[in-house]
Amino acid sequence: MDTPLFSAKKSRLLAATLGVLLTSTLVTAALPAYLPFSQGDTIAGPILLFPFTWVALFLFSLITTSIQRVWGGLSLLSLSHGLIIFLALSSH
Repeated sequence: MDTPLFSAKKSRLLAATLGVLLTSTLVTAALPAYLPFSQGDTIAGPILLFPFTWVALFLFSLITTSIQRVWGGLSLLSLSHGLIIFLALSSH
């Protein structure tokens, strides 16, 4: 009798709150590394795009039927943008 640690509703709520917040923060931090912002827009651009990123990921986490797909997508985005941030910081 394997009982999951969280129910599907609790897992979705955790993904929609903490998972989306962490992922959208990492995506926002990595935006200047691959978007062609001018020098002055490297700070303002990602800050202005953060709400749109958060809303898109929040709706994705609520609309997607499979909770594994939600966690997989959030994990893939977090890992890839974490790697982008690491490579951008280590190249300077």
